[in-house]
Amino acid sequence: MRQHLAPARQGYARMLRGYRKLQISRRNRWSRRDPATTTCPPAKVDEGPRQWSGLPAARRLSENGQTAAEPISGYGGGDAAGWRNRKHRQQWFNTLETYVHPLIGDMPFSRIDIGDVVKVLQPIWHTKAETARRVRMRIETILEWAIAATHYNAATHYNRDNPAKRERVKHLLGAQVDVVKHHEALPYEQLGDFMRTLRDHEGVGAAALEWCVLTATRTGETLGARWEEIDRSRPTWTIPGARRKGKNGDTPDLVVPLSDRCIAILDGAVDLTGEVGLLFRGLRGSRLSENTLLDTLKQLGRPDVTTHGMRSCFRDWAGDCTAYPREIIEAALGHKVGSDVELAYRRRSALEKRRHLMADWAKFCATPSVHTGVVIPIGAA
Repeated sequence: MRQHLAPARQGYARMLRGYRKLQISRRNRWSRRDPATTTCPPAKVDEGPRQWSGLPAARRLSENGQTAAEPISGYGGGDAAGWRNRKHRQQWFNTLETYVHPLIGDMPFSRIDIGDVVKVLQPIWHTKAETARRVRMRIETILEWAIAATHYNAATHYNRDNPAKRERVKHLLGAQVDVVKHHEALPYEQLGDFMRTLRDHEGVGAAALEWCVLTATRTGETLGARWEEIDRSRPTWTIPGARRKGKNGDTPDLVVPLSDRCIAILDGAVDLTGEVGLLFRGLRGSRLSENTLLDTLKQLGRPDVTTHGMRSCFRDWAGDCTAYPREIIEAALGHKVGSDVELAYRRRSALEKRRHLMADWAKFCATPSVHTGVVIPIGAA
């Protein structure tokens, strides 16, 4: 029996030795590979979000070594400071993946012209106007980067001009007609009853929403509020410019005067936070979700109202029911008022005038709503 099995065992042993030699040979060839000429992608290395190291070889190789998709990683690293946050960066790349790469992602820069840009924008120019504008600006930005990095020769395209500029594509795509959708706002006549219901509602979401209404700030500014931004001696809340809406470096800090009711909300938050870190936080100490305030509105039976609409409610009330100047009201909302020259000369923020305005706003929020109507006696008609 052993004599019959011996040849089989020998054959199996030879097969294993051959397989091991093949593995060793492949390993040696791979270790001696030239990364500049190999088409096999290297192991993926975590270099942060959206580094594009795993692009297919067909997309990485082209006539001049650069395609419309390839330089995004280089551009992204050079312009990282221009993104406000990680979400903005993700949105930036997602629009390119969705609209640009399927059509011109494999094209070398030397072949991209205005017709290719129009091909990308045409399907969404009128149906998704805002998205189309952002995609166009991002294509223009990438081409400008490519021109600076000498990956794109603009001399062969339209008198050394970038083919994605708005002045060129608008004549081929036509005028856009936007459907403006404003944030749903609560009529200020109904605010008193709403705020009374809100104060009776328990939970950190309700406290954050009330703070957002009383300070007339944005959702992100409220959810990111920290104890080190609070000055009880004045009392004020200073929102850093980096957390405010606008471009990094161009947005100044906003000093928000705090009413007595805001101080009461702070006192209630001390037991939960210990005056350290975020003012309003989740069960595990993390920042609340962006939908927390909207969920609170739904729980209060007002799914038709948005948090940002509360700023409009404040603006309507201040314009209709008070005599405060427009520039004071706009300053309370954190808006820039006047030309660059006027802003350069006006360095003060009119804090004390805004303090009186926000105190009156807090009093109005605590006042029961007045339900007016015309009563017609029976038979009067």
